[in-house]
Amino acid sequence: MPGLDGLRAIAVVGVIFSHLVQMRVVPSTHIWRMIGYRGAFGVQIFFVLSGFLITWLLLKEESKSGRVNFSRFYIRRSVRILPPAFVFLGCMIVLGLLGAFPVSIQEMLASVFFYRNYTNGGISTGHFWSLSVEEQFYLFWPILLVVIRKSWRIPLTTIVLLAAPLSRIIYLTFFDDIDDSLLTQFEYCYDMLLAGCLLSLLRHDARWKHRMRSGFLQSWKGLLIAFVFLGVGVGPMVPDHLAGILQLAGSLGVALLINFVVEGHRSESGSDCLSPDMQPVCVQSK
Repeated sequence: MPGLDGLRAIAVVGVIFSHLVQMRVVPSTHIWRMIGYRGAFGVQIFFVLSGFLITWLLLKEESKSGRVNFSRFYIRRSVRILPPAFVFLGCMIVLGLLGAFPVSIQEMLASVFFYRNYTNGGISTGHFWSLSVEEQFYLFWPILLVVIRKSWRIPLTTIVLLAAPLSRIIYLTFFDDIDDSLLTQFEYCYDMLLAGCLLSLLRHDARWKHRMRSGFLQSWKGLLIAFVFLGVGVGPMVPDHLAGILQLAGSLGVALLINFVVEGHRSESGSDCLSPDMQPVCVQSK
């Protein structure tokens, strides 16, 4: 789907530029630092997209066969993620042994077993925090989705989604001994993924799917609302306790934009265009 590929491209460019600013490859001026700070929003786009697509695949399989094949799900995720991740880590170990930069055993273990978002230190695998969040999401969400009764999925997902910024605000307000690494931990950033999960649940639910595909959300007014949420989420730097709220606003903005893109493509092609293996192959809707 070109629209989703476009969102991925924006996310990739933003993340790469953010890292270039952190590495001082570009001039370390105030304006560049502000742009680099907003570039990190690309990770949030990836998280919302991931939650949406994974949940959609699970729901489609459940509708088709009446159950979710967990072994097939985890094999597919492993084949997509583990080979390139382990090749990268292998290269880092070799470069570390050659003295190119320091590599610690603790850092590598945290990356191999995907709990890097709970550890500090190390420069070679710091970006593995986001992959760790993804893997933790893959581990828990499919099981929870199947265990929860269908009628409870949307209400419970909404409640847990809204609880995320509240927990961040409480922690950031009453605890002073925090650093940036705290907000990479799963319990403080899961709402980015859950926003996409909720979008899939709403689009799949018989009571909500017509509203999500309505003319209002697919009009310029709905698109404007999405960009307002995005603007709030990527807005000016604010105190940490307020950023806890803005993060959710940004995730909801991405979800609304995804909904606009998916429905627009579906209307043009007459297809849902979300195949079981997430390839860009459209299956004609009946």
